[in-house]
Amino acid sequence: MKRLCLSNMLIAVLILLTFSASARAECYGKFPNLVTDVCWKCFFPITIGGFKVAGFGQEDFDSGVSSNPVCFCGILPGIRVSFWEPVRVIEVVKQPYCSPFLGGIELFHGTRRGTRQNIGNPALDKAFYNVHYIYFPLAFVMDLVTNVLGCFEVGGFDYAYLTELDPTWADDELAFILNPEAVLFANPVAQVACAPDCITAAAGFPLDPLFWCAGCWGSIYPFSGNTGATPSPVQTSLLMATRMLAKLHREFAANMTIGSATECASFPTGLIVKRQYKLQMFYPYAQTTGCTPIGRAQAIFGDWRTIPVTGEDYVYLVWRKRNCCLSLPI
Repeated sequence: MKRLCLSNMLIAVLILLTFSASARAECYGKFPNLVTDVCWKCFFPITIGGFKVAGFGQEDFDSGVSSNPVCFCGILPGIRVSFWEPVRVIEVVKQPYCSPFLGGIELFHGTRRGTRQNIGNPALDKAFYNVHYIYFPLAFVMDLVTNVLGCFEVGGFDYAYLTELDPTWADDELAFILNPEAVLFANPVAQVACAPDCITAAAGFPLDPLFWCAGCWGSIYPFSGNTGATPSPVQTSLLMATRMLAKLHREFAANMTIGSATECASFPTGLIVKRQYKLQMFYPYAQTTGCTPIGRAQAIFGDWRTIPVTGEDYVYLVWRKRNCCLSLPI
């Protein structure tokens, strides 16, 4: 009994030390209410057999699958379905190892703090953020998809990537090792070509052939946390989240999930598929009326979603479109 009490006391002390360290490090956050803070309408539009079941005013695009409602995975027949699925959480933070998603705790003790400067001198106007990529298949975690597991991603909560542990994220020259093609897009001509991406993202979805562009948010290259600071910290955080997605695709650690080729199984691809993603802000404000395609102007998204001091880090729920061949019971 004494050993059990001591054990409980030790756990309590560790928790108190964690929270006190978080306070010293100015790490703030709030775990979302998974009932009220999730934009459940973002699951839609849902199509079954080529027919839209419901849309609830949410945006979608034609991913080029056959209009035939019947599909086959091997010899097993199925029916074509498509939907949007919440699968990941991305934290964009200034304080190393700060986790606003977990309520503002510091995962580890870090020394390099992110910065956001906007001092009016273009040569010195810059920002740096760390990014955390978290596996969070929400539908499975909440046990909402028991009967259609063949189409939804399964798994649990897991911190899959911390840029604090990746030296290439803090150094553009080291990042060049992973994405040498960045040299092709570090010029005015390539950046001017991003204007159509910004326009199409404002009206709908970005252009996947312009894979180096994040629409109105800026350049996806280099795959690092360094960027020129914009007047909007929200825009900068969205760009950092997009860079993380692009970086993982470049490392073949993220999958393509749209199109006929993915109906039986998704597969990794070396270039980001921008159209298949939408982002929903979780923190500092929960965006519950809709989700944002990559590259849409932050003025449309809501540039006011920043709270001085306590809300300068950001958490996004990543929604990903899925085309699937749902196996029929035989």
